[in-house]
Amino acid sequence: MALPFAVRADMFAQLAAMERAGLPAAQAWKLLKLPAVAPARLLSVAALIQRGRSPDIAAQNAQLFTPMEANLVRAAMAAGSPEHAYRRLADAYSERANQQGKVRSRMVLPAAAFFLSLAIAPVPELVAGTMTAGAYLWHLVEPVLAILALTKLGRHLKTSEYAGPRALKIPLYGAALARENARNFYESLALLLEAGVAMFEALPIAVSTIENTTIQKAYSRIKPCMQRGEPLSIALAQEISEPMYLGDSGVIELIATGEASGTLPEMLFRHANEEARKLSHFWTQVADWVPRIAYLVVVCLIAHGLLVGGGLAPTN
Repeated sequence: MALPFAVRADMFAQLAAMERAGLPAAQAWKLLKLPAVAPARLLSVAALIQRGRSPDIAAQNAQLFTPMEANLVRAAMAAGSPEHAYRRLADAYSERANQQGKVRSRMVLPAAAFFLSLAIAPVPELVAGTMTAGAYLWHLVEPVLAILALTKLGRHLKTSEYAGPRALKIPLYGAALARENARNFYESLALLLEAGVAMFEALPIAVSTIENTTIQKAYSRIKPCMQRGEPLSIALAQEISEPMYLGDSGVIELIATGEASGTLPEMLFRHANEEARKLSHFWTQVADWVPRIAYLVVVCLIAHGLLVGGGLAPTN
């Protein structure tokens, strides 16, 4: 399982700094400090490097590098130094971590208010003796279990072969999901091509970074089309029949420009960065509106608890 974005950003930033300082790879891995990773895993990478394994393979064996990251670092090392690749990865994951953090930070207060309302609403019944302590505890636990189930369902919708097509049909969310998957592909392809990985080798690696199986299948048809002699821009236009899967249809023209001018990685990076900006704006809007909806739900729950619990009923 891949490390969280914030941890990956920190890992690659530290590796870039130590590579710039000229530290040997084994020593760099010994000095790494990652809060979510056991020191033994980092030391195991250092030990493998000391025994002659390359850093990319050692880190992938320890499940600290994804296949895409390992291939990228391998190509960068063959070209001279992985510092630039480390820095690129650190910046990319830092941006994704910031997007996640914005949404989560804005949900803290609504979540606290929601659970506070759950705890307060049934208190009159508990005091009056019409609700047992066990029922009160279940009243608190049941919504938590429901939220965990919904979270698991959301992850399932993103990656499941059967649920994937349905997830893409959800209003607003489906378009954002497609855009995010397409952006991951273009950014990964740009990183690999910039590092010197050949196109036909880079394509399946970049496709593997697409989480949604429906979109992944669509992009997997690009390589065979290109092997028949078509450039990337034409292959995309021919094989990605669903416009939403492209994220932004303007990417085809941008790629064609990059192919004609010999600046394809640069064009792909430009597109990926613009898509990241648009996705960040979308999730910022979500972060603005979800708390408002959550507060409304909390108010309704409190009002319902007071009315049903007799908090506003007249006394004799």
